[in-house]
Amino acid sequence: MTQDTQRNYYLGLDIMRAIAAVLIVVYHYDIHQIEGVSKVTEVFFGTLWSMVDLFFVLSGFLIASGWFKEINRKGSASFKNFYIKRFFRIMPLYYAVILFYWIKNVLIMGREEYNPLNLILFVQNYIGEMGNFSVSWSLAVEEHFYLLFPLSSLLFLKTLKKEKSVYIWPALILFITALRYIKADQVYEQMQLLDYKASHDLFKKLIYHPTHLRLDGLLFGVFLASIRVFKNELWLRLKNYKKEFYFLGGIFLIFSFIFSAQRYEKAQMAFSFSLMAISFSLLLIPLFHEEFDMKKLGSKLIKHFAKLSYPIYLLHYPSFYLIDVILSYLHIENVRGFGNFSFTILFIYVVSYLANLLIEEPMLKLRKKFMQ
Repeated sequence: MTQDTQRNYYLGLDIMRAIAAVLIVVYHYDIHQIEGVSKVTEVFFGTLWSMVDLFFVLSGFLIASGWFKEINRKGSASFKNFYIKRFFRIMPLYYAVILFYWIKNVLIMGREEYNPLNLILFVQNYIGEMGNFSVSWSLAVEEHFYLLFPLSSLLFLKTLKKEKSVYIWPALILFITALRYIKADQVYEQMQLLDYKASHDLFKKLIYHPTHLRLDGLLFGVFLASIRVFKNELWLRLKNYKKEFYFLGGIFLIFSFIFSAQRYEKAQMAFSFSLMAISFSLLLIPLFHEEFDMKKLGSKLIKHFAKLSYPIYLLHYPSFYLIDVILSYLHIENVRGFGNFSFTILFIYVVSYLANLLIEEPMLKLRKKFMQ
């Protein structure tokens, strides 16, 4: 057997995507600050920023798998189709959220100085302010990846045999990790002289957000995709070691959470992201090979929530704002608690479902007309 067993759906990857989307919301809600939540859980909740690295690994794997499979099958790949797919998948909802923030800031709050040009051009992780659309930095990283990956991968495949090109990606991961260590070494002493907020802001600006220091998460996914396509027999053999990969992935993830608890130490700033990406990569392998009964209700629900992962990610902060407005209008105090959290989750789900129904689905149907 030289190809993946034919299946219409890889539910294991959707389990990871659905979990990541929900935990990102949990993290930004600051659920660990609710009275009654055990302080023991603070390390776990405090490191849920790592869910964006899970998104990176998944995105790199899925994007590169499709690209490599087309090259393997045809000898080349269509840049036009690649960017049409990405445009209709990412841009419509993304620009709808930018429009929402423009209405909020300019028309409602009267902030005429508000300028979302950096968001529109996907340079917000280097230039300007993101405001409440702070999660958009990761979209900028992904867009830069989409620009760099297709051409660079073709150049690698032109100069190396397909099987040899697999080793390019770990080398690039090590290079980016080294760059991040150098930057962490430069920034660490400066951070010690600042208060917590200023130190946190500097860390985000110089280490957490820049594309050239965060591409390694995506490249871990690309590395797995290159094994899947160009070393398919090895990829299929990994199915025999699912238990071992689950165990190693779990151990690595627990260690990564503990290691990353002191987020602003030099070693943590340099290596936390890589450790998280390794953990998620180890778990991706067995989950990819896992077989599920797609007729079961649980499988259908996971597939449904995974489909909403992108709108959940983009719309949970706008939902926080809308809930504030609604409760204020009803003269209800917006107090953080389990009841409020449950209502917030439900509200985000409804908004995300409507966004998928009214924006994403029509755009995905429209893109078929532009595909070759």
